[in-house]
Amino acid sequence: MVTRHGVKKFIISVLPQIEQQLEDGYTIKEIHANLPELANNISYSSLLRNLNKMEISQKKLYSNKIEKSVKLNTDPSHSQKKTNAERNLEILQKRSEKFEFDPGTNDEELI
Repeated sequence: MVTRHGVKKFIISVLPQIEQQLEDGYTIKEIHANLPELANNISYSSLLRNLNKMEISQKKLYSNKIEKSVKLNTDPSHSQKKTNAERNLEILQKRSEKFEFDPGTNDEELI
């Protein structure tokens, strides 16, 4: 394997073949697999990183950040100023009553 600092020099030596295959429509992963000099001496990730630094590959690094959209509940029942205790109390009051089993009954009476 070529050292990290020697990768750029190695890529420059194989650059005409890489550019030709990029024009033919091959992906960088396919180019890495097709050229045995690259596959034996350079890892795919270092090839991709260096091609991006040299601005040769068509794959762009993700640099745009997605803005988070804040969605507010506009229902009057969902007040933003309610405390957790008030919300939990509402949930408890809306619950249906639990089934209570009377231990004195027989199994036949339950069905």
